[in-house]
Amino acid sequence: AAHTPELECFNRMALKSAARLTYHLPQLFGFSSIESAPAPDAIVILGSASSVYDAGEWQEKLKAWLKPRLDSGTPTLGICYGHQLIAHLY
Repeated sequence: AAHTPELECFNRMALKSAARLTYHLPQLFGFSSIESAPAPDAIVILGSASSVYDAGEWQEKLKAWLKPRLDSGTPTLGICYGHQLIAHLY
């Protein structure tokens, strides 16, 4: 088990990927880093201690940002909370 699984997961992806990756923590630091980032070629949504039913401000912003990208066909992988969020949107 990793001490910080979400960071360890991202670090492993970053080491193995030729693509430029960015990591955002909207629950802890707000949504501005996602809004100011370039349009993604693909999206990976990792786990969270939150439930998709919590309806926190950061979650509502994430849903509003994510849904059009899903609808446009941006490749997206949801892991744990991420797959629940995608299912919740549909």
